[in-house]
Amino acid sequence: MGSKFEFDETRKAIGAHELSEQERKAMLEKFRSAGGKVLNEKEVRPPTAPQYSGSKTGLSAGGGGRDRGAPAKLPSEMERERRRAMADKAEREREAQEKLLRQFKGPGARFFIKLRCLMAGVAGFGSAAIKPKFINYLSLDVRQALVEFNLTGNDLFFQNPAIGRKIIHNLDAKNPLLMEVLEAAHHLYHAPSFNSILEFSQAHPGAATPLEPIAKPLKDLFRALYLIYPFQETLKKAFSIAFDTYLAEQANADRSQLEAKRRKVIEDVKVVFQGAFPKLFLLICRLDETDYPPFSPMLEKALGI
Repeated sequence: MGSKFEFDETRKAIGAHELSEQERKAMLEKFRSAGGKVLNEKEVRPPTAPQYSGSKTGLSAGGGGRDRGAPAKLPSEMERERRRAMADKAEREREAQEKLLRQFKGPGARFFIKLRCLMAGVAGFGSAAIKPKFINYLSLDVRQALVEFNLTGNDLFFQNPAIGRKIIHNLDAKNPLLMEVLEAAHHLYHAPSFNSILEFSQAHPGAATPLEPIAKPLKDLFRALYLIYPFQETLKKAFSIAFDTYLAEQANADRSQLEAKRRKVIEDVKVVFQGAFPKLFLLICRLDETDYPPFSPMLEKALGI
């Protein structure tokens, strides 16, 4: 089919613009009688390239799902962008952590730390030092309880190795965690740490013990208790099963003496974890001048856990 420009040349060749209306009609009738057809504007318009729109999947004609205008990124560029995004995220987290830390170290937070220490009887309001009464509690009740954990373990596991193996077998059969917690409690007492905590009070009887010089051994003690604190009921159960096994295996054992030891060690668990642990936590807050949320990642970071 000819283009519209070709039709214009044909009209000019036959002098169509000089024909009268009557002559045009006569020529049109002759054209139609010979099988000709009158074309409208759409039929003489030149074809255009088909237009494609993205499908529901986002594909475009010949694009394979990718915008031809956007060049593909090199792997090195993608890696740089990934590292930049990770660095930005780390920076945001660091800023959020610093903001939170400032909140827990503010004047109001420090005031309430001092007040709680005063009310708990572990330190005075105006000085960062442990009161003599609590030092005596650590020296007598808490140290003795931790020593008792160690001695009880020795009696149950090492006095008669065959019975000790039976106890281990029974504990593991019920729950391996029982033996793990019992073993951890057996190693809780660390004489050098306790000696460092008590050294000042022994040299200065009746005087308050400054916190700063004993920061490390105090945190070491609290960290060791912190790891077992969630399992104190498991620890009580482990001691009970161990004593039951020992009594069943040792026919000639003094039952009344062993039952008294059982009651004593269960009571010692309460002394350490219900009596001392919360007050040691207050001293850690006072030492760092930070109102740590209990069992929080912030506190664990300060303890090196």
